[in-house]
Amino acid sequence: MGLAIELFTNMFQAVMFVGFLYLFFDKPKGKLMRLLPFAGSVLAFFFVSSYLIVTDTYISASTYYLDSLIYILIFETYAIFFLRGKLYLRIIMPIIDFGINALVSYSFGYIASFISGIPIEESLVASTGFRYFCIAVVNLTSALILWLILRIGSKRIRLSNASEAISFTIIPLMCMVILYCGFFIYQESNFNDSILLYVLISCFVMVGVAILISVMLVKISKANAIKTEYLLIRQKEKLYEESTFSTNMQIKKISGIKHDMKNNLMSIKNLIESGNHEHAINLCDNAFEKLEATYTPINSPNLILNAIINVELEKASSLGINFTIEINETLSHISSADTVSLIGNLCDNAIEYLSTQPKECRAMILQIHSQLNHTIITCKNKIAKSVLSDNPSLTTTKTDNSNHGMGISIIKKIISQYDGEIIFSEENGYFIVSVMLCQP
Repeated sequence: MGLAIELFTNMFQAVMFVGFLYLFFDKPKGKLMRLLPFAGSVLAFFFVSSYLIVTDTYISASTYYLDSLIYILIFETYAIFFLRGKLYLRIIMPIIDFGINALVSYSFGYIASFISGIPIEESLVASTGFRYFCIAVVNLTSALILWLILRIGSKRIRLSNASEAISFTIIPLMCMVILYCGFFIYQESNFNDSILLYVLISCFVMVGVAILISVMLVKISKANAIKTEYLLIRQKEKLYEESTFSTNMQIKKISGIKHDMKNNLMSIKNLIESGNHEHAINLCDNAFEKLEATYTPINSPNLILNAIINVELEKASSLGINFTIEINETLSHISSADTVSLIGNLCDNAIEYLSTQPKECRAMILQIHSQLNHTIITCKNKIAKSVLSDNPSLTTTKTDNSNHGMGISIIKKIISQYDGEIIFSEENGYFIVSVMLCQP
């Protein structure tokens, strides 16, 4: 029984260590080129770690260090020659991989000795059950740490997202704390095997509850993500409809201007031919005034950016809002859907607020520019009084908040995809939303 547990532990460690490297780095093409080195490294670690157990060899300090060196060489060979990625990482990560388990083992032994006052070596000799409990806790702790490194490194866990941080970090850590407490209770009872059963049941029940809570949080997070995606799609369709309507309106306006200009030019020609230059000049001035008052669409190399800004300009113009636009960056590295949603939500929030203000206070500014490998989008709107002091969390004040208030959530979701951040501030009577996105 004892030998079987030891061999199982060695195989678990082999898969854990080599599997971490396999998942952390890029793999070569071809299924055979992936599986053979992986299986070879797992078996090499298993045979080396099992040799001393099977031969019942005394493990001295020098033997332990020699074995550790062999393990690291196995991992280094696998990472350097059979995986893809940055060379310095392929050299460092195998050491970190094995070092985490060693660090956990030593730390665990030190804590156990400190709490009980009994050297860990004596505890391991005194109870076989204690030894197996110790092996399980140490390896589960190492597996949890390596798993968190993988998830965070691949950005599958965003610590800025509260539900993900709780589901994938806090709850797993709580599970390990429960196991550790059970371990120390068993140790304090002088390895009473009758207590061990109750300790294990308590640990498994608490861990089960923690896992269920974690699963529920993940499902809630996914449901919210699906809802946000749905709202993004709806919003994109709505904005495209508004863009089409705005374009048709502009075509009608241009047709009207074309007709007026044709009549004006004919009248000016007749006035000049008849020598009535003063009236001709007055008619030219009137034509210039009409052209100046005509809404001019934005025309940048990014057609999607043009469309959404022109839609927002039309909205602002219809509400008597003075809308100033400064564009030095075309957002070419941002997807069309994200461009529509990001600019649309920023402007809609400002326009919605300004529509409730006196006409003399209706002014907003949209700025898009690049700075130090970052795209910076700033949307400012005049405010009658401080918004952040009255509503620092920017919670919607509308009675139907099932969909309202999602604008900020949508903006934050898009920003997270580009490793960006959002800052809310107030200055010189303006409410300012600054979005910073990393450029590729």
